[in-house]
Amino acid sequence: MSKESLSIADTRFVEPPVPNVFSDPTAKAELFSAGHYEKLGREVVARLPNYKQKYKSLMETDQTEFVLGLLAHYRFPNGDRIKQVVEIGVYNGVNSLYMLKTGCSAAADFQLYGIDLGDTDFFGGAAIAESTPDELAHYHLHRACTALDVEKVLGEHNAGGGGVDLLFVDAGHSHPFPLIDLVCLLPFLRRDAIVLLHDVVDYMRPNAWGESFIYVGWTANKYRAKYLDGNNQIVGESSLGVIEIPEKPAFLHQNLLTLAGLPWRATPWQNSPVFPLDENDLIRLRELLLKHYAPDFANELVDKLAAQLAVYNQWALLSWHETRFFNWLFEQECATATRNGFSRNGFYRSQIRRSLFSVKIRRDWWNVSFLGLQVGSRVFADRPAWLRVKIGK
Repeated sequence: MSKESLSIADTRFVEPPVPNVFSDPTAKAELFSAGHYEKLGREVVARLPNYKQKYKSLMETDQTEFVLGLLAHYRFPNGDRIKQVVEIGVYNGVNSLYMLKTGCSAAADFQLYGIDLGDTDFFGGAAIAESTPDELAHYHLHRACTALDVEKVLGEHNAGGGGVDLLFVDAGHSHPFPLIDLVCLLPFLRRDAIVLLHDVVDYMRPNAWGESFIYVGWTANKYRAKYLDGNNQIVGESSLGVIEIPEKPAFLHQNLLTLAGLPWRATPWQNSPVFPLDENDLIRLRELLLKHYAPDFANELVDKLAAQLAVYNQWALLSWHETRFFNWLFEQECATATRNGFSRNGFYRSQIRRSLFSVKIRRDWWNVSFLGLQVGSRVFADRPAWLRVKIGK
């Protein structure tokens, strides 16, 4: 039987030898840290067609293996499988396709809800084209929508019975979009849900660091998916992050409020200085949050965001030009890497981290090199620091 003809019934998964029902949080942390689900997911990916190559997926294979390992084998403390998944940011639907096929094979009542601002057939197209009719009955794609539409998205399909099990945030990468996605969905998640954040820590496109802000700033448990070599040995951490939701609301709210107070910068994809989120969006956000959070918290969070929008608008011209400049340099280096034989994803993972951004610090001098731009400052005891900027050869 060819891979292309696989049906849901053909791909049922055998339980792994390691127990997956966790009463001890330490056991869960150990499995996440040991690459357990990446190893199991590698077997799952091997049984499926190579949709990544056919549709040019932007997600690394190692990360897909981790996600599919979770869908096929993860169990919550009460024994439940992952049945309800929300994916914010669908793009061409390759990740959706992998999740849909794996989720349907693991759980008969699996449901996948996709949300994307894009309104053409391109968004989610791979999932629509490659899924069977039975699988598509479990797929609920909402184009021209955002996380602000979560009530409509989940309400139309009666989602919920226990809450969403897994949330995958991979839409607008610039702050505060990932934060807003998270805040909007939190009330609809089960208490011990898995939250995945794509492009954390090592994602270097300028000012596209919203998921990374959440991951790095998160003070509860968090993990990064692992890179495995051909012998299933861990060789590094990927830019796919996992965060756990704190049980105490006050602890959770403090995390979210701290993130809401971070300044905004122009996104790499803006075609004007006007930020792609405005006061009307914040009004909608306030209305949604007041339904599902304590009023004091909801108002404080939205007020913090509104204050940062006002500051951004004051400096919009400068922020937009800076981001365009650094994004141009980033694209030039990516093009150079492609000409030199690096894959785009491999380049993101290794070359940028190793050579494009370096910091050298001595007692009286610091130097930063980013994509050929060097900025340095020498500090003198008798006068303020001064900056020297030069464009590298």
